[in-house]
Amino acid sequence: MTVLDHVVTVRAGAQAVDRWTKYTIDLDILQPADAFALSFGPATRALYEVLAPDVAVEVLVDDITVLTGFVDDRVWSDARDGSTIEITGRDKGGRLVDESMPLTSFRGLGIVQLAEAAARPWFPKVSLSNAENRRLLRGSGAPIARVSKEPPIATGPHPEKKVVPGQTRWQVLSGFLQEAGLLGWSTADGAQLVVGKPNYDQEPQYHFVQPGPRSARAREGNVASVAIRHSVGERYSMVVAMGAGRGDTANYGAAVTKHRAVAKDGPGAQGEGGSFRHPKVLYVADDEVRNIDQAVARAAREKRQRDASGHELDLVVPGHAQLVEGRPVLYAPDTMASVEHEETGLSGLYLVTSVAFAQDRQSGPTTRLRLVPRGTELA
Repeated sequence: MTVLDHVVTVRAGAQAVDRWTKYTIDLDILQPADAFALSFGPATRALYEVLAPDVAVEVLVDDITVLTGFVDDRVWSDARDGSTIEITGRDKGGRLVDESMPLTSFRGLGIVQLAEAAARPWFPKVSLSNAENRRLLRGSGAPIARVSKEPPIATGPHPEKKVVPGQTRWQVLSGFLQEAGLLGWSTADGAQLVVGKPNYDQEPQYHFVQPGPRSARAREGNVASVAIRHSVGERYSMVVAMGAGRGDTANYGAAVTKHRAVAKDGPGAQGEGGSFRHPKVLYVADDEVRNIDQAVARAAREKRQRDASGHELDLVVPGHAQLVEGRPVLYAPDTMASVEHEETGLSGLYLVTSVAFAQDRQSGPTTRLRLVPRGTELA
């Protein structure tokens, strides 16, 4: 197993700092803001002033920008073995999480215009494609994987809604994204907010193998640890969606309850026979459901989104990149990987949803990756 060395740098203003003692860098398309934490030592007054709260920073791995944002917190610590400075912060998505949304109406706006209203001025552009961001994160020398067009999404006008005073930019935006079955995340350079879906129609860019005990494939192993999770904790054998609007003289009582639809997991009367041996039913009341077609779509969306928690892989691998055709390719979210776990027989294609780089001076670099099966609907 080849373990690559890496150079991790923080650019604070015009100054590059690489005197870290440990770091963690979390990139996750399922979170509104990516986070970082770095410790530096020995601490100096000059370094303390450079790494000031709210200073704009870039975090780079092997000269590749993986995160652009701001320092949230700075801590100077004195101890017997010396002084250190620790900074924590988030990418530009942190501003959307923290700031209140300006009071406005969204009548007649499509999803791109809605996102632009929530993202300005922190993101100059809203993009429906993550292709360029994937390419930049993997590294300019990375072999090009075949990728189809980005998944199509509906961008038409949405119903009129107004901002509730006190709602944050992300609370407003995420409400529309969830209804449309979309995600939103910042590009590594902070120049764009991506609105879209994961691209499952990619060739796998990484290959992970965990051989079984005494396997003839022992030399192929490239995983330090793996956790394989299956769950029904947040899932249901049957989801029933129904309109919850207040009735009137023309639409009351039984007429309202007829706006209902069912999504089942298995062939049983209440969805048993698939992932469930016993029934587990969820009723969803939604005042946006006003006809049977909307009820069908609502039930299906609720079930798909809950099913996303049904199966997940958690891998820890050495280094922050994998050699592909002799070139190091940095791990990145919204990429595909093939995974084999010999002892359980697991084998298939998975989407990388998050990447966490970590290292300290006493141990080598590692990356923790979370992956979901190809085709999983994420929200």
